[in-house]
Amino acid sequence: MKQLILLFICCFIGCKIVIAQINTKGVIIDTLTQQPIRGASVLLVDKKSKIILAFAITDTSGYFTLSNDSMQPHTELAYEIRAIQYIDKIVPFTYFSAYRHVYLWPVQNELPSVTVHHPLPYIDNKTDTLTYRIDAFKSNQDRTIGDVIKKLPGMQIDASGKIFYNGTAIKNFYIDGDNLLEGRYTIASNNIPAEMVNKLQVIQHDEPIKVLQQHNTSNCVSINVEIKKGAKIKPIKQVDAALGINNLHSTQLTMLSFKPAYKAINTLQENNIGIDVATDIVDHNDNLWLTGINYAKNNYLLGLNYEPPALDKFRYLMNKGGIVNANNLWKTKKGIQIRSNIYYWQQDEDQNYANGTSYFLPNDTISYLSQQQNNFRYNSLFGAIQMVVNQKKFYLSSMLNASFSKNNLLSNFTINNNPTFQQLQQQKIEITNRINLIKPVFRNDMFEFNALFQYNSVQENLNLHPGTMDSIFQIGQQAYPIQQNTNAPNFFSYQNIAYRHFRNNISQSLQISFSAQTQQLNSFILLYPNNLPVVNFDSGSNAIKWYQYQYFGSYHLNWLKDKISVDFSLPFNYQQIHFNADYFYSKHIFYKDLFFNPFLRLQYATGAESNIILHFNSNNQAATIQDVFPGLIIRNYLTIQNNLLPFVTKRQQLLHVQFQNKKSIQILFYHVYLEYNRKYNNFLTNTVLFQNFQKNTNIPYANTIEQWQAGFGLSKYFFAIKTNISIESSWQTSNWLQLINLEMNAYKNTFLQTKLKLFKKIRQLFAIDYEGLWAISRSRGIGNLSSFIFNQSSIQQNASVHWFFKYLFDFTIQTDTYYYNQHQQSQTGNYFLDAIIQKNISKLNTKISLGCYNVLNTGSFLNYSINANMKWYNDYTLRPRMLLLKAQFSF
Repeated sequence: MKQLILLFICCFIGCKIVIAQINTKGVIIDTLTQQPIRGASVLLVDKKSKIILAFAITDTSGYFTLSNDSMQPHTELAYEIRAIQYIDKIVPFTYFSAYRHVYLWPVQNELPSVTVHHPLPYIDNKTDTLTYRIDAFKSNQDRTIGDVIKKLPGMQIDASGKIFYNGTAIKNFYIDGDNLLEGRYTIASNNIPAEMVNKLQVIQHDEPIKVLQQHNTSNCVSINVEIKKGAKIKPIKQVDAALGINNLHSTQLTMLSFKPAYKAINTLQENNIGIDVATDIVDHNDNLWLTGINYAKNNYLLGLNYEPPALDKFRYLMNKGGIVNANNLWKTKKGIQIRSNIYYWQQDEDQNYANGTSYFLPNDTISYLSQQQNNFRYNSLFGAIQMVVNQKKFYLSSMLNASFSKNNLLSNFTINNNPTFQQLQQQKIEITNRINLIKPVFRNDMFEFNALFQYNSVQENLNLHPGTMDSIFQIGQQAYPIQQNTNAPNFFSYQNIAYRHFRNNISQSLQISFSAQTQQLNSFILLYPNNLPVVNFDSGSNAIKWYQYQYFGSYHLNWLKDKISVDFSLPFNYQQIHFNADYFYSKHIFYKDLFFNPFLRLQYATGAESNIILHFNSNNQAATIQDVFPGLIIRNYLTIQNNLLPFVTKRQQLLHVQFQNKKSIQILFYHVYLEYNRKYNNFLTNTVLFQNFQKNTNIPYANTIEQWQAGFGLSKYFFAIKTNISIESSWQTSNWLQLINLEMNAYKNTFLQTKLKLFKKIRQLFAIDYEGLWAISRSRGIGNLSSFIFNQSSIQQNASVHWFFKYLFDFTIQTDTYYYNQHQQSQTGNYFLDAIIQKNISKLNTKISLGCYNVLNTGSFLNYSINANMKWYNDYTLRPRMLLLKAQFSF
């Protein structure tokens, strides 16, 4: 009212006063179709400074309203109108005073760049590449690029360090376009400083091989980290050190180099404060390239029956470990790349752990209560060298890697109040050579050759003092030591020739392949009765020789046109397996079969940034040597296993439908999916429960496991409240048959989970992080057991608040809470609190922090789980309160 009176007075006395207010309305129209354009952005900009003063998004009618209450109109203002697949248009500020409609011309073929500029966070979408400007999302407490990726809209990182974009796992992690790390990219996300990164790019159809880029049919998603120019000039060295009471310490030396011709991430780490240095060497693409050639590597058969808690590792990991990790890449002027990746890892771990497991049978309940005091020692050495020639008319890759690991695992434990001691020694050797050659021939054709040679050997030795399985290994009336030994050498070779033909938008290929595998499994059980000779338990002996020959053929079609993409393959696999089991079990089996494994992927673009994906896959395969051994093998103190099958076949069909969408201007990502999975097996595991252990035997019995899964994910940056919010939810149900103590029953499990993440930054004053996980599990019997129902719910919440006192210090409070509520059990809660104060000394390139972790001194963590007719709990001893002084120096 005061403004109206003032305006009236000013007009009356002839003064020319303009109220400092802008209010604009209009409609954006497609010039060709004369239809309104939804999702177009209207930006009010200053033509000199290019700063965005206000913006609006058109609704389904193409209508928008834009206002700015604090800006006075002047001649340097203009409106920029942008929409995906349309040509940008700029109109003067006075345009909408005379006209209501703006007409945009559509763009054919290529998507224009869409950007929301500083000072608000923005992403840039151009063709198949999405770009995040890191400075817009980074906060003071973000030390590495991994800390920032966790907060980016549309991006996720799981507990292992694996990165996802809009629900899809990435394949490669590039640094300025170079693949330094293959699948072991966690060392990059954990060690590249956030302030060194300019942009992060998501490549949605990544094809790193230049020969194939002209006919790109890839559906792989990868990310590229663009390093700031100032960080490329010279190598960057960092020293991180920490000291605490009770002789706690941590040291890390890091050398980073991101020059165009040389890149390196080299680290030396040691600590005893709960940091698991092995996370840097996790291969997130491990065995991914083996899925298409039906090759199952030998792996460990024996273990200690230990399950880690669903906690951050630094809460429970009582360790003393270190790692040397060197990753280097050199590029020559002729386009040749040489890459080496070498690490040595050693770690000791101590664990105090209790477990209670109960099986609820129709007429009985059988329980196992155990307590463990464990000491694990791990040693692992790995080295790989690769040469790559990546040119437009020639591609060659040759990789040689070797690994050696040796573990010594000790455990003092009781099982149902029976004390015993367990020692497990493991050793694994693996040598692999891979070759890949691609060469264009004629005009639109290509020739490709792949070869793989691998040798690996796994040796294990398990000692139980005394043995707990006296009802199986009976000599006299007393318990006595038992020793289980296994040795499994393996050699595998694979060769593949492919011929590709490209014409217009169609890619076709024909492939023929051959593989040969020679494998052995030798195992025996030794008994050590008191004052009696050592006994070789005959039923626990395996002397298996395995020869497997596979002949592959495949036709592959890829068609891409306009909005439709079709990816189809029809591979066949003819197998011959010679199985010879000598010594106690005399079996000689010749098995042959022909498998067809069709694959289909359809993608339809429903809009400029949205698509529907239909995926079907059928996977049929025969047994591996670890599926069919007839002699008893002690897997751990609780479980002994053998097989009565002549042979195993596994068949699986998967149908997956997904809708993906993003709106770059609004910084919105979401996806919805539905999946059906059907597994058919010709065997079933019969479990016999004894007083102190259980025996599992695979027996012939055809059965089917069905599983439905659905879910959605949404990530959005809300400009009005300057907050990034992500939500994910999934639902899963499955049913299967269970055979325990010769009683067969059917069960159905249902699982519902919702995850919420929130990040809010208010200027450079403070920031809030929140993550909540709500889960509900239900297990019930089918048929005669329909009244049998178990329910469980859990809530996990992690929150932190960061205060930034400019030129002084930063202060962080972090709290974690975990709740479990199980059927017929009292609710349990676990609480954690951390406090950290940090000071940046810019002149010295130094950061100093003082942290108190586990302020409440929570000493144990208790959680519950259910599955079918099983209920169990795990109780873990945690690290006590820690007071740590940390310092980081950069030079």
